[in-house]
Amino acid sequence: MKELAELWAKTLNTIKNKVSKPSYETWLKSTEPIKLENDTFFVAAPNEFAKDWLEDRYAEVLANTLQDITGNLYTVKFVLPTDEYDEEEQETEAPALPAKKEEAMQTPKKPNNHENMPRN
Repeated sequence: MKELAELWAKTLNTIKNKVSKPSYETWLKSTEPIKLENDTFFVAAPNEFAKDWLEDRYAEVLANTLQDITGNLYTVKFVLPTDEYDEEEQETEAPALPAKKEEAMQTPKKPNNHENMPRN
C-alpha cells in the first residue's frame, strides 16, 4: 500500500503543475488511492459530487500522468470510501420502499381539467 500511496503522491505532484491551485485544492488534494487491480487504479473521492466531477474532468489526465510515470496504461476509477469496488454490485439499484399505508389508501384527486369545458 505504501508504494501505491507514493505513486499517487507523485501523480498528484505532477498534476499540481498542470491545473490551477484552486482546482487542485478543491478537487484533487483530498483524493486517496485505494487499490490497483488489473489495469484499474481505484481512487477515493470525498463525496458523490466530487466523484462525478473527477470522473468527468480529471480521470483521463490522471491516467495519462500515471502512464507517463510508470509506462503502464491505467484506467482511473473514482469511488466513494464506502464502495465495495465491485461494478456489478454498484450498478444494482436498491428496491423501492413500499408506500406508506395512508398514501396507498388515498383516492387520487382528479385533475382540474379545463379542456373539457365548453368554449364561448
